[in-house]
Amino acid sequence: MKKTADQGSIEQEITTFVSAFIKKTNGRGPRDVKVKMVDNLMLYFIEGILSPMEKNILKSPQGKSTIFEARRLYVENIKEERVAAFEKILDAKVIDHYIGWDLDKDSAVGVVVYEK
Repeated sequence: MKKTADQGSIEQEITTFVSAFIKKTNGRGPRDVKVKMVDNLMLYFIEGILSPMEKNILKSPQGKSTIFEARRLYVENIKEERVAAFEKILDAKVIDHYIGWDLDKDSAVGVVVYEK
């Protein structure tokens, strides 16, 4: 992690990046993003992830599985760009990155494990 930046400023930089990245790649940004860093873990929580189209799709019987699969593909397709940005902000190599969604709560969580 950057030695010259304090944890709060790095958390704010990640928050700003995640919001802007989602807006750039999805066409609209999330309602809220929170970031917490502990040891060599970065956790980010996102609220307001669903687009109006996804909310409509959720009403169908296959809606949840359709959205999960679409989001899985989306996250995989933009992984390199997202991880490169995290590495630049953290000034550390990302070892692993996990993402999960709770469509009923219109939220997501990400866990980034990086080298100390």
